[in-house]
Amino acid sequence: REHLSMFYYVMTSDDAFLSIAEYVAPQAAVVAAIAIVAIALATRGGDGDDGNGDGDGEQGARREHDWAPALALAAAAHAAGAGVGYASLCFYDAALSPVATTGLTVLSALAAHALLAKVAFSLYADGGGPNSTPVVPREPPWVTLKCVALASAATSTAAVTFFNFPLAWPTTVALAPVCLSVSQRDRSEERRDDTKSKRPWRALAGWVDRRTVKSTAMALTPVFLASLVSLIEETSPFAFAHHLAENARAWRGGFAFPVAYAVVWPACALSALATRADVLRGTRGAGQREARAESKKSR
Repeated sequence: REHLSMFYYVMTSDDAFLSIAEYVAPQAAVVAAIAIVAIALATRGGDGDDGNGDGDGEQGARREHDWAPALALAAAAHAAGAGVGYASLCFYDAALSPVATTGLTVLSALAAHALLAKVAFSLYADGGGPNSTPVVPREPPWVTLKCVALASAATSTAAVTFFNFPLAWPTTVALAPVCLSVSQRDRSEERRDDTKSKRPWRALAGWVDRRTVKSTAMALTPVFLASLVSLIEETSPFAFAHHLAENARAWRGGFAFPVAYAVVWPACALSALATRADVLRGTRGAGQREARAESKKSR
């Protein structure tokens, strides 16, 4: 016999189901892994890694997080996601074609990404806060933002698990690698100097900005997931936003619409921003890094 909560079961065939007890452990393990990394970043920081790939961070040095701008940026990301979702519903209510609704929704998401970049610049342009020369050095902003993004993703997916487990599992699996791979390490500058490499493709790869490629992939993750779901449901991948809005208006598909715009999109947007935005790279301690580089050259 099935429980009254039918959405806790996954139908694998005409007469077979998977209950929540059979797949709750993998979901809990992934959410726990995300939460553990977030806690480690909050308590131990980035282990002195400033994201510039020099590896000369002060290991063991205590560094504080500047939480206020990171939390403000996370709140702005979730508000922007809600705005994109509302705009998509407005496009659907205007009786536009499915392709037009999806296209305008994608354009709204791109505009929201640009707005978030402006917000990040306004929050971190002066070095991350009014205390520009703190006694205790601070973590690079991208490390703090990664911590906030991980904590937000873990909390959101855990909440979705309570309401719709089959939806929470693929959402968590998709967001975990995106949020965990946030980093501003980029060794492409070093590869550009390696002109004597015997492997031409490595020299060519040195001219590719990996952070840009990775952040673009992160930003496009919601589109990829929505298109994949559309293909599975045998609907047009160019009309995924229309189908999400249609299901939301008819209250079909459970929590797919709020999860897409209030969980998946903000997490991917924050991850892409933390990976690519130079203003989040961290300017505190730049003089120390230059001094260390000069001392190395003199030696």
